Amino acid sequence: MYGFLDGWFIEKCLWSSRNSLKETVVSIKKFYQCMSEKEYVSKDDYNELCSFIKENMDEFLEQMDAFENGTYYDMFD
Repeated sequence: MYGFLDGWFIEKCLWSSRNSLKETVVSIKKFYQCMSEKEYVSKDDYNELCSFIKENMDEFLEQMDAFENGTYYDMFD
């Protein structure tokens, strides 16, 4: 999830912006919530995902800002 939100989405999705990043995170959380309710994903995994996103969202937004400003550095390159 980190690689997707911190790099791939920012670099590869031409429509990526601060708002689309936030919308994507909300969609992912809703998807995992549904999967948890249907018992395809454990409640612990869902809660871990939510905690992970909450802890790292500021970093994802900083990376988005850096990409838009031309100062983005991809640590996976």
